Amino acid sequence: MTQRIGYIDALRGFTMLLVVFSHIEAFCYDIPFNESILNSLFITFRMPMFFFISGYIAYKKELWNFGTYKKKLTKKALIQIIPTLVFFHLYFVVCHDTPIDYFLTEGPLGFWFTIVLFEMYFIYYSTLLLCWNNERINNLIFITIAILGQIIYIGGIGHYYNLGAYPLLSLINLSRYISFFILGHFCRKYDSTFKKIISNDKIKTTLILLFITLFIFEWKKYLLPEFSILHVINYEIFIRWIGLSMVFALFYHYKETFNTESIISKPLRFIGRHTLDIYLLHYFLLPELSFMKEWFTDNKNIVGELTITLSLSLIIIAICLLISYIIRSSQFLGRNLWGAKYKI
Repeated sequence: MTQRIGYIDALRGFTMLLVVFSHIEAFCYDIPFNESILNSLFITFRMPMFFFISGYIAYKKELWNFGTYKKKLTKKALIQIIPTLVFFHLYFVVCHDTPIDYFLTEGPLGFWFTIVLFEMYFIYYSTLLLCWNNERINNLIFITIAILGQIIYIGGIGHYYNLGAYPLLSLINLSRYISFFILGHFCRKYDSTFKKIISNDKIKTTLILLFITLFIFEWKKYLLPEFSILHVINYEIFIRWIGLSMVFALFYHYKETFNTESIISKPLRFIGRHTLDIYLLHYFLLPELSFMKEWFTDNKNIVGELTITLSLSLIIIAICLLISYIIRSSQFLGRNLWGAKYKI
């Protein structure tokens, strides 16, 4: 088995906590994503970090052949596609009485992450299979995919939704985030150089100052009118890439702390090892709290918003983990519902 990396698990846990936080704000309080300064801040690096970590841990030095390709892709399908389909239909068809073909007509909706992640693994594994023995071509293809993804998303906002396959395959999100998966691959491939860069104090300081500056420009719309090309490039490229690098550098800096059994690091690592469970289950547990919207509108109570929403996030995550324990106590359900063996 691959050895767990403590600070990576903690980073995954932290990112999952922000996902639940974001969904409570948007779906429970009914506060639009771009109206909360906290949510707007976290969103800049939240989803990019998930895909970056996926690409980071996906890279392994190994011989690629069709047998390896088939085995890895089948495993990803069992872990990501089957559980998503099951929980999607439980949530929408059973709990919300939608038509049985709702997934085919509307796409994965809030369950898009695992579908898009599988598509990324499909592209990633297929590229490795075709040119694993030629590193230069391999690198060139991955760089091309990353650039094309950014161009397609930034240049295609609006008309790209007309693609018939969009609802089912969530192609918008694939093009939007695949560059972060590829970045993770390269950072792991050249790990020593990457770690040396993010350990440099001047670089860390620059990342922090740049992120704060660019976020202020984004939030206050200084020189960056909404929906202008400068706004889109700043938000989709600069803030996200810098924010991701800054947060990863922070967790790497405190990597020894995240390997301890402290009251913060241990729960974060535990959450990070069960992100799939939490992601698929938390939608069922989001309460209706629209009456709280007036408390936090216009960011007039940021400390209260952070405290209350984080507390609710932790409660929902705890219930998700409890349900997960119950489900995975059955070997049959653990294997067939979640697509992988599980050890408590």
